[in-house]
Amino acid sequence: MRHFRKAMFLVLVTSLLSLFTCTAFAEDEIAKITDVQITGNKKVETETIRSKMSIKAGDLFSPSRVRTDIDAIYKMGYFDDVQVDAEGFSGGLRLTFNVVERPLIKSISYEGNEKLDKDKLREKINLTAYSVYNPVLVEENVQKLKLFYQSEGYFNAEVLPITSETTKNEVKVIFRINEGNKVYISNIEIVGNEKISTRKIKKVMSTKKHIFLWSWITKSGTYKLVEFEQDLDRIRSLYYNNGYIQVEIGEPQVVLTDDKTSLGITIPIHEGEQFKFDKLAYSGNKVFTTEELQAVIQCKPGEVMDRDLLKDDILAMTDLYGTKGYAFASITPVVNPNVEKRTVDITFDVSEGEQIYVNRINISGNEKTRDKVIRRELKFDEGEIYDTSGLKKSYDRLKNLDFFEEVEILPNRREKENTIDLDVKVKEKPTGSFSIGGGYSTIDRLVAIGEITQNNFLGLGETLKFKGEFGARRQNYVLSFIEPWLFDRPISLGLDLVKEERVYTGYTKRSTGGGITLGRRFWEYYGASLSYSYSSDSYTNVDDALVAAYPAGSFDPSTTSKIGLSLYRDTRDNYLDPRRGSRNEFYTEYASSLLGSKNEFYKAIVDSTWFFPFYWDTAFSLHGKAGYAGSLGGKLLPLYERFYVGGLSTVRGYDWGALGPKTSGDPTGGDKEIIYNAEYTFPLLTEIKLRGVAFFDSGSAFGFGQKLQLRSSYGAGFRWASPMGLIRLEYGRVLAKKPDEKSGKWEFSIGTMF
Repeated sequence: MRHFRKAMFLVLVTSLLSLFTCTAFAEDEIAKITDVQITGNKKVETETIRSKMSIKAGDLFSPSRVRTDIDAIYKMGYFDDVQVDAEGFSGGLRLTFNVVERPLIKSISYEGNEKLDKDKLREKINLTAYSVYNPVLVEENVQKLKLFYQSEGYFNAEVLPITSETTKNEVKVIFRINEGNKVYISNIEIVGNEKISTRKIKKVMSTKKHIFLWSWITKSGTYKLVEFEQDLDRIRSLYYNNGYIQVEIGEPQVVLTDDKTSLGITIPIHEGEQFKFDKLAYSGNKVFTTEELQAVIQCKPGEVMDRDLLKDDILAMTDLYGTKGYAFASITPVVNPNVEKRTVDITFDVSEGEQIYVNRINISGNEKTRDKVIRRELKFDEGEIYDTSGLKKSYDRLKNLDFFEEVEILPNRREKENTIDLDVKVKEKPTGSFSIGGGYSTIDRLVAIGEITQNNFLGLGETLKFKGEFGARRQNYVLSFIEPWLFDRPISLGLDLVKEERVYTGYTKRSTGGGITLGRRFWEYYGASLSYSYSSDSYTNVDDALVAAYPAGSFDPSTTSKIGLSLYRDTRDNYLDPRRGSRNEFYTEYASSLLGSKNEFYKAIVDSTWFFPFYWDTAFSLHGKAGYAGSLGGKLLPLYERFYVGGLSTVRGYDWGALGPKTSGDPTGGDKEIIYNAEYTFPLLTEIKLRGVAFFDSGSAFGFGQKLQLRSSYGAGFRWASPMGLIRLEYGRVLAKKPDEKSGKWEFSIGTMF
């Protein structure tokens, strides 16, 4: 086309010379363009072509601009040819751009693909039927297919594009593929490295040597060009983070064996010398003193130069400025290496900018949830200083409501102002749930559990829940309501109504009651609650052996009127699926005749869980719980107020209450408990949110005068956030099994959303 354009340009110039000699222009008149026409286009709109052109009627004629417009039209990719004619018109020139459109692609097909399905190939290209044929785009898609084949291990795959006309204006594109045999990486060799071991270098690489079966599971062991180039950057980062700022990664050698079944990779490295931090200085800082900035950084003189640590320190100082409203403060590290001393001086050049305020908060996407429910979870208000640290906290708080599938908080600075608008965008999800579960124990036999919950009742953020448990030996009904922001203040109100009937070995217990709880959040992570509950209890079908074993009146109708106090600190990043942070709580309750209670006792419980993120989206958690209860006024601690250990929520693998005191083989609970749990969760199928869990549990309940004997279990299971809701299936295996115990048990729960 380049020689064609030159020819057309010569034709244009010749035409103009002829025009100038044959047309009567005044001697001082300059040629003016009086009309611009576009012809030959059928599928592409004329205005679409004009939008790419600079020439228009009224402009003076310029050969360079004509040439530029020819190139611009051709680069649209829709035309095989562009010609320009010039003729006299209304005392000037009429330019006619005559285009020849490329044909449409009628169909796209594949030949020779046996190892990879055509549906997978279609996913990798952006060429579509009935689009304009563009040879450049076809070649780009050839490279995409070759890269895909390489990523699947077919290093020698070849892709040849073939185009054939079906009609004058249509073509079909065929990708003819020679897949070749699958090629695996037989060896990865690192040469020139002395300061950092080959093992450490290979550890940061995604490209791995092929290992039978393991590579099939992890889908590794093949050469993927894009991934390998990223590996080279990871190797550089490894050296930079260990002070080797002069490191050079040579041109890697990727060599195919003679039989073309495997390849070896050699990566040459020149490490250079290790550098350390020396002088750290600051310039341009006025809002914060040098000492205040030094307090948040980790880089220290004399320590090995670490580029990632330097980035973290810049982020820490930027976040510090953000807490004072300097949201657009920038910090540039000026690095000055001293090759002789092998040290690096760093000057942090601070540009503080202006203090930023919040102008407007715009909320969108909430069709059901009311604006105030979202606004009250934000850490800013209109007119306040914009604290960037509050952005992440606001996001976490909105996500923890569990009302939304997606949450975005986008700050947009207003032009020429020291204010920003915050665009809060949410996508709501179903907040009503119907869940069912089941289990088996020696106490309750088969039990079905059903629960109906609306977590965003009437769009006000309130929770309304009804739960029922149904079994041959247990029936339990709970109706509860929670208002998280009473009178639009961070005070929660909870109301509960409970009715329960449970058949134990030797007696049946019936209870009816309710309670009220007031809670208050303090600062960001702290909270407290005060509760009161009342229940009326009665016993029937009491076995004579139990009557004889307990003091007189132990199974008479009774009432429990008690108050409770809870203090907690919760820093979890996500309440439903946490990866980091902790929840620590102290809870105590007191029942007394002063409150109108026949039962008199007290309880104190300490509960702590810590979460630690690991590599590859895995997480480790540690949980500990200790409880103590005592009776008052010489009365017996009620059976239902005692601690029962064993089961899904305490020590898995054991029946409910099995790890504690028993009477006539039936758990009767202890006045003390200790529980430890350790869990490791890891992704199995990220696409469907299936995670695995491995755990170790230990704990026991015990009574006054009894020796503490912890029992333990270990196991594994699955947690799947399925379309029906969360499905848990876990198996706990008993350690040091006793003769009358089972070796372990499965436990499960299933939920569904509506």
